[in-house]
Amino acid sequence: MSVQTIRYELDVDGIATITHDAPGAPVNTMTEQWQADLAEAVSRVETDKERIKGVLVTSAKKTFFAGAQLDNVLKLKAEDAAAGFKGIEAMKACFRRLETMGRPVVALLGGAALGGGWEVALAAHARFALDDRKIQFGTPEVSLGLIPGATGITKTVRLLGLMAAQPY
Repeated sequence: MSVQTIRYELDVDGIATITHDAPGAPVNTMTEQWQADLAEAVSRVETDKERIKGVLVTSAKKTFFAGAQLDNVLKLKAEDAAAGFKGIEAMKACFRRLETMGRPVVALLGGAALGGGWEVALAAHARFALDDRKIQFGTPEVSLGLIPGATGITKTVRLLGLMAAQPY
């Protein structure tokens, strides 16, 4: 299997860096390739766990992560439901493995984290962002009737409380 959309590095100080970087794309999105690459990156973190002191999750793009490719989502049909559910459950399992491996995980948000991208950021124990009013966070797909399926709503509410989470 070839990892194409995520780079993984472990430095001599024990800091593992997961860098989202979809080749040839202006933004990182949740494609099938990215889902496979995420599973591989998390497996590598688990393999290196004893050498890891902490994990950084970042992006090589101007945005942190844009979420699902909307074109692909709009093409889904009822018969795609089982495979879609299985894919989301696998993604959630990867997030959970990262969260519970016993090392601090920090997301470095140099740009917007929207939809699934916000869910990627929420898989970290802490998030740090540039002080820039143009950077947005949240789940705007709800305005299209799409409910985030990879724990974004529940984690946002848990972190901020129900009323404070609503604008996101």
